[in-house]
Amino acid sequence: MITILLLLCTAIFSTEDTGNVPEYERKTWELNQLAERFKAETGFVGEVGHSTNTMRLHTYRGNFSGIYFSSEGDTIAFRQACEMIVEKILPFSPANRMQLSMSRISKSVRGYTTDYIQQVDGYGVEGAGFIMITCDSGRKHFSIGDNTVELPDGVNVQISKEEAFQIARSEFEKSPLCNKDTPPWRHKSLIQFKSRKIGDVQLPYRLKWQIVFPGIVYYIDAETGEWFCEGYVINQ
Repeated sequence: MITILLLLCTAIFSTEDTGNVPEYERKTWELNQLAERFKAETGFVGEVGHSTNTMRLHTYRGNFSGIYFSSEGDTIAFRQACEMIVEKILPFSPANRMQLSMSRISKSVRGYTTDYIQQVDGYGVEGAGFIMITCDSGRKHFSIGDNTVELPDGVNVQISKEEAFQIARSEFEKSPLCNKDTPPWRHKSLIQFKSRKIGDVQLPYRLKWQIVFPGIVYYIDAETGEWFCEGYVINQ
């Protein structure tokens, strides 16, 4: 579980651009200073991982002064510890407490694990939007991954699922991926917050309808109806 945690929560900064060495070193220095401030303000002792892409702290492996959990602890004690941990890291996170809800606590031979899922008005985030907390009872420390993002305080859905499908279908029928003899009635749809990168600019997260056709995914803004598409590989 620890390995999965680190893979999930470091993916966002595993491809950092180190081409501009002075800029990379400057950002790294700033993040190291932020990590030291985090330790000083929260009483954390351990390793702090960060990203020069997001300029944020993302992973923590260690312990906080005043937060204890032993191998003999139960789910209630673990929940209490997690609540205190979340309060410690939120000032350094883009999420707020109102956006987070704890999922089911699971137990393995290594310890307890839970996720705090980030949502606004019940809508989640594609590929992100969670804080994972694991207590490694063998090593006697916490492993924490903060993969939350900056979301709006609320949403105003103006585009229905059917309207989003019609927008996507109209564009898909213009695509060479569309079999003109078989109208694309079969599709998958989902509504989540989604971001995209244009050049070097990471756009804000917006609520999007995700309409999936063979080989291509359309994202339709749930408030404006604006859309873009991304291709994907079909596994045979």
